[in-house]
Amino acid sequence: RLSLKAGIRLNYGFNLEELFMEPRLSLSYKAGQNWRLNAAWGLYDQFIALSSVVDDLGNFRYIWTVCDNEDVPVLKAMHLVAGVTYEKNDLTFSLESYFRTTTGLTRFVRNNYYHEEGIFQGKGRSYGMDVMLKKDYRGHSAWISYSLSSTEELFEYFLNSEYRRSPQDQRHEVKIALMLNFDPIYFSADYVFGSGFPNPAY
Repeated sequence: RLSLKAGIRLNYGFNLEELFMEPRLSLSYKAGQNWRLNAAWGLYDQFIALSSVVDDLGNFRYIWTVCDNEDVPVLKAMHLVAGVTYEKNDLTFSLESYFRTTTGLTRFVRNNYYHEEGIFQGKGRSYGMDVMLKKDYRGHSAWISYSLSSTEELFEYFLNSEYRRSPQDQRHEVKIALMLNFDPIYFSADYVFGSGFPNPAY
């Protein structure tokens, strides 16, 4: 009824001359014939960062940068996930919530109005939930899912030292997919609708 998995991933950064450890832990509990409870936790490192650049008008552009732990630190994230799954008669329902923190964000800012220019460090957090309903029938599959999420960031140059909505923050997303199995030919279609991006003017 209970499954516990633990592991660790080791990464060695040759340019950093440093060993990075990423422990992982997952737990699954069969709560009944059709119900399963799941939870997972893990630490993750990223050695190439998609850094943001902001100009005087507040426009964003992004550049890939190799992390050197000086100007551009290694990105570090902690993931925590918990959810429940129901399966019966080829019908699957899942509800999952998540929380993630990230440190080591980098932003290049040049703002003459506020007399700010330089490379600033930041951190972020994301949290939300995903719900999915899937039905399999004679090899065919159809599913629909909905995501409710929030992504926030805090940088050194923020005047009030409070988290703000990230430019990539999207509040809602709906996905619909269909796969038809006429072996050896498969047909698939999907539709994605998202809304709730922040207004860059605020």
